[in-house]
Amino acid sequence: MTLEGPGAPPTVEEVETGAFLWINTELPLLPNTDCARALEAVLPDEGRRDILIRVRATGWASLQQQADLRQAAARLGPDFAHFDFDTNMLGTTYDDADLDDIDKAGALRLAANRLKEGTESETLSAEERAVSAGALARLYAYVKEAAE
Repeated sequence: MTLEGPGAPPTVEEVETGAFLWINTELPLLPNTDCARALEAVLPDEGRRDILIRVRATGWASLQQQADLRQAAARLGPDFAHFDFDTNMLGTTYDDADLDDIDKAGALRLAANRLKEGTESETLSAEERAVSAGALARLYAYVKEAAE
């Protein structure tokens, strides 16, 4: 904006400052899906620095799939101006292979089995089942991190 003098109208010129593209997308997952590849498939290939994106994962994934998904999100997220990854609507499937990854026997396996039972218990509240699920996912992540 330029002012010419008293009583004169200001001169205003348009200055380009940049633009961001806002994207909300869902990532529907099923058991046995390659979650990392599925995440990559829903993300745009170009212009990532100018994109603010929210990805909502839905459906079901195993503990291993969720770990792979978190790693992929951590790797891909910095490419974007803003990357919000929401897994609140993603359910967890538990299989013996995931529990074997924690431990085949011993105290950790006993803890994993108890937590799995807690996630499936009909006598516990939804909140208590969610706590068990979160604890089992955290135990899985700790064991996997220690192994790497």
